[in-house]
Amino acid sequence: MESTKNLILRLESFDDLVIAAAKGRTPYLIARYTQDLAKDFHHFYTFTRVLNADTDVMKARLMLVQATKQTLANAFRLLGISAPEKM
Repeated sequence: MESTKNLILRLESFDDLVIAAAKGRTPYLIARYTQDLAKDFHHFYTFTRVLNADTDVMKARLMLVQATKQTLANAFRLLGISAPEKM
């Protein structure tokens, strides 16, 4: 449960981080954020059943997966980095 909470909090902080990075002209903050988000997602996905949960829980967890994917894509776009759709 802790990994889920950490992931949600990390996702929630993205908008404020982008504003701070823009105001301070410090794009490295976004790069560091993507690394931290990837780490939080890895921990979440390693220790949390996503597809083998109850239907409502599974839907909520899949939305977290989608939100992570979208946030990483947004961060990469801001940094001018292209990322593959699949790995």
